[in-house]
Amino acid sequence: QKGEHPAGMDEMVSITKDFTPDAVITEEQMERFRCTLANCTNTSLRDNPQWNTWVKNIPLLKGLSAVAQHNDSIQRLLSFRRPVMIVTGNQTAVFHKRINELLLSLLPDATSLILEGSHAACTSNAHNEFMNAAKEFMVNRSR
Repeated sequence: QKGEHPAGMDEMVSITKDFTPDAVITEEQMERFRCTLANCTNTSLRDNPQWNTWVKNIPLLKGLSAVAQHNDSIQRLLSFRRPVMIVTGNQTAVFHKRINELLLSLLPDATSLILEGSHAACTSNAHNEFMNAAKEFMVNRSR
């Protein structure tokens, strides 16, 4: 809801405000971004087996500043009448889960899919489950 600040959201906004399309994003910024998503403890992400992939994908973070800068009205959201499938990983960051909960409560034709894994579960460990659910969603909505 307006004024809500789930754990990690303010930090994510602070981190991504500098991720403009022309930004030079450092490994340190990417690590902070990843830690906010994963709720890092004392271990360094640099020891994670995915570190090299994350470093290679730093350019994909460019433009994320647009997400936090986007301003819209709840009335416009409520007028959206298309079917929507909201996909959430069971290990997704708290603030992303809350955003998804709010969208599910506000969108008139929203369906929830919860996958095993993180925010990227649909493209990683739960790819097949996601694809099957997406196909079923599209078939059921086309009737």
